[in-house]
Amino acid sequence: MAGKPQTLSSGQQDEVISILRSQILKWTLIAIAIFTGITGLSVWGIKTKVENKVETLVAKQFEEPRIKEIVKGVAANRADTLMSEQIRPEVEKFKIEIATRLNELEALGERIRGLESMVTETAKLAGPPTLTLSGREMQKGPSGYKITLQFTPSKNEPLGTIVFVASVADNSDIRILDFWPKGTFTSGKDSKKISEDGKQARLAYGLLSAGRATFEITLSAPGKISIEGNYLSEAILIEPEESAEPSAREGRGKKSRRAPHP
Repeated sequence: MAGKPQTLSSGQQDEVISILRSQILKWTLIAIAIFTGITGLSVWGIKTKVENKVETLVAKQFEEPRIKEIVKGVAANRADTLMSEQIRPEVEKFKIEIATRLNELEALGERIRGLESMVTETAKLAGPPTLTLSGREMQKGPSGYKITLQFTPSKNEPLGTIVFVASVADNSDIRILDFWPKGTFTSGKDSKKISEDGKQARLAYGLLSAGRATFEITLSAPGKISIEGNYLSEAILIEPEESAEPSAREGRGKKSRRAPHP
């Protein structure tokens, strides 16, 4: 009918679309073929060229001072972030672990020292008794200079035969005149021996019960003497008018006093 636009049916529309698609595809392929023919490049080569060009441009951009400063700032911020979020927690964790290990080692050291103390005390208990100088008395009389020494045992048990050796500790003319125990004791004919020159004397006797060992030594004049014994850990130096309790190491003291009776 005149004056009325013509419309296509559904089948005709599908046919027209199919023709257009085929034409577009054909001309596209022709255009790619012509372009590759002119440039001598494949589609993959074109892609590679474009990527290289982009990389070159990006690299040049990073060479600019402004871009470098931006990159430095970003890197610094990122480093701070890594330090705060990852590295610092690990460092703190490591510090805590080290502190824990040190505390454990310190506690172990305390236990070891405690065991060493127990071993020392056990050794003392298991070992033989020793005598320690606990008092002395010095007095000058008509028969000479008399020194009374008293020793306290480390254990309350019988000591057996006690041996003391006294020696004049200087080159003076002092002589040992007498050397004899005090208290309740047992002795024999060889309990006391004094050298001919009086420079050395030996005393051997036994106590009838556990307790302190006491003896008297008489000198011709005040002077230094050294005392050794089988129950003494080391020699003791006795000087006139000195302390009643001299150090066993130095054998010296400060003030004399009367020894207590056993």
